[in-house]
Amino acid sequence: MSSLFSIPPFGLNIAAGMIAMILGLIYIAKSGAIAKDFKIILKGLKKVLTMALVWQGLFLIFLGLLVVVLALSGHREHIAKTI
Repeated sequence: MSSLFSIPPFGLNIAAGMIAMILGLIYIAKSGAIAKDFKIILKGLKKVLTMALVWQGLFLIFLGLLVVVLALSGHREHIAKTI
């Protein structure tokens, strides 16, 4: 029986990283549509909102890629400490 804080299986690490990267791509792909839904705010603020959503998406992609790279390199015990 494994403890609650044991190292997750290799496939689970890869799956978690892939899910984070997919969510980041969705953030980037839908950022323009989300900003268009706000009809009251100014045009400049819509650009800022779009830019913030794109940066959030890029950050999710970075974190997912970091998890996948650490899992593939064999340093799975350091993933939680690094992230």
